[in-house]
Amino acid sequence: YVMQITEKNWVVWATASSGALSDVHVEVTAASTGLANDEGFGLVCGFSDNAHFYYLGFTPEGYYAIIKTEGDIDTVLNDPNHTWLQSMRIARRAESYRIAADCRSDGTLTLSVDGLEVATATDTSYPDGSIGLLARTFDLAPAEPRCDDLVVTALQ
Repeated sequence: YVMQITEKNWVVWATASSGALSDVHVEVTAASTGLANDEGFGLVCGFSDNAHFYYLGFTPEGYYAIIKTEGDIDTVLNDPNHTWLQSMRIARRAESYRIAADCRSDGTLTLSVDGLEVATATDTSYPDGSIGLLARTFDLAPAEPRCDDLVVTALQ
């Protein structure tokens, strides 16, 4: 699946017609193929409509966030200052990444990259919903993340 973004500071997503899922583990392999070197990509869960969902994402520069979208407001849940943080657990400019999100009905959200847990947050606003893919640009464009090998499993 390829997402193309030609605008700076833009977010795009695509969701599956999965219906309302809860207690789900979602993972995908993603690679950056656009000219932008500051793009972000990640996974969506708890999606009920275009104004209510979570996304768990990161950049190839090692920045990450777990974000709640509510209307026009995005809130970073994993940092009290509501900013994207940087982690040494994310390889810089890797050829591809294996992104995973655990989205539990009790509100626990966990982001992992290449098998390493990067962040966790708790919010009970969206205990279930559709899953999907997300990409965003920051200061540069165009971006073109490519995603492959999507796997969705139930959490116990």
